Amino acid sequence: SLPSLPSLPLSSLVTSFERLTQAVGVDGFGEGRCPLPFDSLLPSMQALVFFINSLPQFHSLPQDERVYLLKMNAVKGLLTASALSSIQLPPSSLVIQSLHSLSERLSPLPLSHLALLTLLVILNPPPHYSFSPQLESLLSSILSFLSPIPPPTLSALLSHIDSLSSIHSLYLQPRPSFRTRHPSITSLLETTSPPSLSLPSPSSLSLLSPPISESSFQEEPLDLSLPRI
Repeated sequence: SLPSLPSLPLSSLVTSFERLTQAVGVDGFGEGRCPLPFDSLLPSMQALVFFINSLPQFHSLPQDERVYLLKMNAVKGLLTASALSSIQLPPSSLVIQSLHSLSERLSPLPLSHLALLTLLVILNPPPHYSFSPQLESLLSSILSFLSPIPPPTLSALLSHIDSLSSIHSLYLQPRPSFRTRHPSITSLLETTSPPSLSLPSPSSLSLLSPPISESSFQEEPLDLSLPRI
């Protein structure tokens, strides 16, 4: 049996998850029902909250940051718990289709693309959220344990990732019909980067988008006919 848990983070997670499941309609499970068995996964959610609360220095963070981190990891924990349970989903369910779609998109990517995607997902903070110095120190210690970080601080690293994410978004926009670099990308590349970091080179940025074939640029024939008088 699990010891008593803080009521606010757990109740907040339960409320958020119930709102999420009520807004989902999945084929084969009825309107407004979630394919994951919430009642059977509740012990897993409690175990997740208990584990996160047992981490060193977690209670030293502000309450809003603790709730935010718990919410961010709730769905991941539920999906992991559902994979360990005996639940069987029909092939036409939303969960199965989403997993197949995600697998089809990720499997063709080379390791360099997967590493870049992982970096953007893990280190890119939400635009409306600012990390406190305590949380920044905690993230820095975790990253230094996984892989030593060079002298730049985590703040400089996060700002560098934001620039890379902006460049990636610009590269996903429709390309112009002429062979010139997009002016917004050029201005972004010319901005001053953090002192100890340098922005990726154009050659590395080309990995973010598929190669452009020569057939994508079609020259329009010139109209050399004289106007009629």
